Amino acid sequence: MARSYNNSGRGLMGISAVIILVVLALGIFAVVRSSTARNQQSKLESYNATIAERADAMGYELNDFLAAYGLSDSGFTGKENESEAYNAMTLSNYVKFYNGTAPTEAEFEAFKAANADVAKDATLDSTDGTVKYAYMTYLQEQQEAAQAAQSQSKEMDGGVNTGAGSDASGANK
Repeated sequence: MARSYNNSGRGLMGISAVIILVVLALGIFAVVRSSTARNQQSKLESYNATIAERADAMGYELNDFLAAYGLSDSGFTGKENESEAYNAMTLSNYVKFYNGTAPTEAEFEAFKAANADVAKDATLDSTDGTVKYAYMTYLQEQQEAAQAAQSQSKEMDGGVNTGAGSDASGANK
């Protein structure tokens, strides 16, 4: 008597093998992509990215980034480390990069008056790293002082309302 073999088991095993391979490939792709994204974010956070990578992370095309921060004539190709761009920026563009707005002449003059270490002939067009660092430190101190004053004002305003129409407990008369 001839034996009959059931071939449907082989077909099912083949389909299962293909499904397993597809799932493994997708998993590997997801891990590699996640790792690449983490590495890119790490480069950006450590200021170790190229100028092109920084521009892209900020939503700029390279030429628009260079123009926005006064670097159009710098000869940068985008392959340079971003620190080279920061070093080439004028103080005005450097502050604009970090704070979103460039300082005014009056703000810069107040900074120079408060900092004896800064040359009196320094300008907003300076590319001197020590001037940039001193100005950013000055800005941070100004912001911290403003926040402290605001916190102190809120604490004082948080007291009991003793104005007209209320007694010492704050209840209306």
